[in-house]
This record gives sequence, structure tokens and C-alpha cells, in this order.
Amino acid sequence: MRYRISHETRYTFSAPVFLEPHLLRFRPQATPFHTIEAFELEITPQPSGHRQQRDAENNLIDSCWFDGVHDLFSIRAESVVHVAEHNPFDFILYPAAALKLPFKYAYQQGLVLQPALQGVGIGNDLQHYG
Repeated sequence: MRYRISHETRYTFSAPVFLEPHLLRFRPQATPFHTIEAFELEITPQPSGHRQQRDAENNLIDSCWFDGVHDLFSIRAESVVHVAEHNPFDFILYPAAALKLPFKYAYQQGLVLQPALQGVGIGNDLQHYG
């Protein structure tokens, strides 16, 4: 499936203002299931500096800064993303672990899954692994 994602933000000011540096998070990230076919970013006024970087969670960020004062600031981002068919729930629970709810992962499996389980409040607590 192919998606075209368009975003536009436009600020107009009653008097010229200094634009502080901006961190823009409009750039999609490619994954094994998402292919970025096109990305376009238009910033007005033209930044005096512009760098792409990654944050601590590996997201792509456009960092830009400006000279002078301006009465307009606009951002237009457009992406075309191809998303492959993917079922995130396509896995099999080991029968012994899933017979009783809530189930416990085997210790080794719990260690491997720990980064994914941290968001549900049990990732740092190894007592939840059998």
C-alpha cells in the first residue's frame, strides 16, 4: 500500500520576529516494512543553516536555524511511503507459557524481549520471567 503524507504549517506575525532554532520531525523513517519513496521539505524563510540528525531513539530530525527577523514562517513536508503487508501479531506463544494468564516468558526469551516489554512496565523487572 502506498501513502502520500502532506503537512503544511504557516505562521504569520504582526511584526517581524527572530526565529529560534527549530527541530523538525516530519521525515519518515524507513523500516523493513516501510520504504520511503520520496520526501520533500520546504521551509520559508530559507534557513541560514540546515542539518539532518538522529535523536536518541533513532528518529530523523531536520535541525534548522535562521538569521534576521521575519514576519512569516512556513513548513511544507510531503512524503510518499510504501508500506508492505505486515502482521505484528503473527507469532506463536510457546504452549507451556501461554496456558495460564497472565503468562510468563522463559527467562532467556524475557531477556531478548526486554526492550519491547519496558514500555508496559515490566521490562526492568526480571521476576516476571519464568
